[in-house]
Amino acid sequence: MRCSDMCKTCLDGFSNGRCSSCDKPYFLRGSTCVETCYPDHTLEDLMGGETPSGNIRLVNGSNDREGFIQMRTKSQNNYKWGIICNTNQVITTLVCQELGFQSGSLVRYNRLYSFARVPIFQVSCNGYEKYLTDCNLHSAYYCARPFIACSNKPLDKRVCRKENTIPCASGVCFSYPSVSCANGDGKVVPKGRSYCKHCPPNYYGDGVNCQAISKVAPSVRQTYIEHQLRLRATYYFPCFGRSGTLYIYPNRKSWFKDEKNVDVSSGRFRLGPVQYEDAGIYKCLLGNSMGSVTITFNITIV
Repeated sequence: MRCSDMCKTCLDGFSNGRCSSCDKPYFLRGSTCVETCYPDHTLEDLMGGETPSGNIRLVNGSNDREGFIQMRTKSQNNYKWGIICNTNQVITTLVCQELGFQSGSLVRYNRLYSFARVPIFQVSCNGYEKYLTDCNLHSAYYCARPFIACSNKPLDKRVCRKENTIPCASGVCFSYPSVSCANGDGKVVPKGRSYCKHCPPNYYGDGVNCQAISKVAPSVRQTYIEHQLRLRATYYFPCFGRSGTLYIYPNRKSWFKDEKNVDVSSGRFRLGPVQYEDAGIYKCLLGNSMGSVTITFNITIV
């Protein structure tokens, strides 16, 4: 059963008109298939004929979608394949998308020690990198070598994306879980600007804001909280909810003070050192595909 004439797949899998991917000649904007992304861009245009960098490969798997992660690095005048020793969902997704697949998952770890005759690296990513080689690399002597499996779904480029008016940095794209960011190269997106790639698996949105796909509305323990804060203290607003078994976290558009949006790049609201003018009504909006819930913080200063 098809969920609509335009949708290729739907958020609930089969029945409604809220799309998660689109058939040609349509493009996905949020959860709707549209004929054109104008005035925005398609990922087809933004990524162009972008092909795998050639610096990443998976080895010792039963097919080209699975294996241990290796990265090609330059040592003096020679290139060597090094072993990647750690992963998380950010790194796994980055690797799989660089290889042309939509997403990936960790299968297992194998131990490896320093007697290996190849470079061994620990990788640290901020979450907005375009390629794994953009992340921070640290030489290692012991390795819990990750074996990953990429999905058999090719990277979907029939998706609409806006230009960000600033370069890639923490919080420019969705943060929990992270969405890859790409800086403009002057061809479609000007240099000094950027765009966000795909929302994480089981999420949908424009890359700046992504919402969890769920069959149940989000829930929180408390919807109204009163706090008296001491002058010059520092306070973090604890805002998260659940969507079935999935946790939902705030993003940069989730926060409001006295009904006005407060742009918090990380999604985690920090208030401090507290001043008297910080008193007010703060709200945190958490949403998924089935609805939203608001946590209200009534803040007074003493």
